[in-house]
Amino acid sequence: MREVDSVRPRRHAVMRQSKLVRVSGLTTLASMAMFLMVLTVIAVGVAREGVEFSDIAPPLTPHSLSAFFKLRAYFWPAAWLALVSIFLMALTPIGLSHALHRSAALTQAATVLFYAGLAAGLVHVSFQSLVQTAIASRYAAAPPSVKEAYYALGAVFYDVNDFFEKAWGIARAASVVLYTLSTLRVAVFPGWAIWVGVVGSVELVYRMPTIALNRPSGGVQDLFFTVWLIGLGVAMLHFQDPDELAGNDHEAAGTQ
Repeated sequence: MREVDSVRPRRHAVMRQSKLVRVSGLTTLASMAMFLMVLTVIAVGVAREGVEFSDIAPPLTPHSLSAFFKLRAYFWPAAWLALVSIFLMALTPIGLSHALHRSAALTQAATVLFYAGLAAGLVHVSFQSLVQTAIASRYAAAPPSVKEAYYALGAVFYDVNDFFEKAWGIARAASVVLYTLSTLRVAVFPGWAIWVGVVGSVELVYRMPTIALNRPSGGVQDLFFTVWLIGLGVAMLHFQDPDELAGNDHEAAGTQ
């Protein structure tokens, strides 16, 4: 019984860590729910206003500013939903750090990249949904003699926004690769979760040409990251640390 009593504090600490991982899984899924709501709001706006998705894709044109102006009523709620999604997503590495603590070096490097990507994502969301929409509103209301100045200002912000969007994509894609390698080393998640990580890692392959060739980023890259986060959230929601399982067996054996 003394041996069992000495194990219990350690077991309780492990159980708390497991609960933290599961809570992080829940917030990860919540962040993806917010993200899907963002896409829904934008899709509804595009359908109702008769705008094409290509109208708001790079490069910026006067027609793009008109499209942003038409969608301004949809970009504001989408921006707030996106910000909530990013803040909830910031809790994901906390749970992963506890789940993958046996592979500390890879996990820490992945966490740094993940948070760097989130910081770039915050700037991207702010520019895309708030600043760009405000400039589009000024452009629509401005007299012809001033429109060119607003268009030039919008082009500068659009290029800056495109940079942060690409930085967000590269950083998060690299973090997915490192998290997946860490998962392979530690093997605390089900096998299917590792395959989900492999799918998420494909984003890095798609992102590199957009940097090397200075091409616009497409929406398909976001699909890989979304699949990874949803799968990861489910895996974290059902997480149980191997030490916790071993502690259960040890305590059961000790009480016999």
